[in-house]
Amino acid sequence: MLLVGTRNLSLSFFCHVFLYFRTQVFRAQSMIRRKGVDF
Repeated sequence: MLLVGTRNLSLSFFCHVFLYFRTQVFRAQSMIRRKGVDF
């Protein structure tokens, strides 16, 4: 039971990290596109 709990916890943690990085990348891409690639 504890093993399954830790597995689900790590899986949810991985999903949260993946979603966080995906949103960060999407936000950066939209900002670059809005500025026109000059930093």
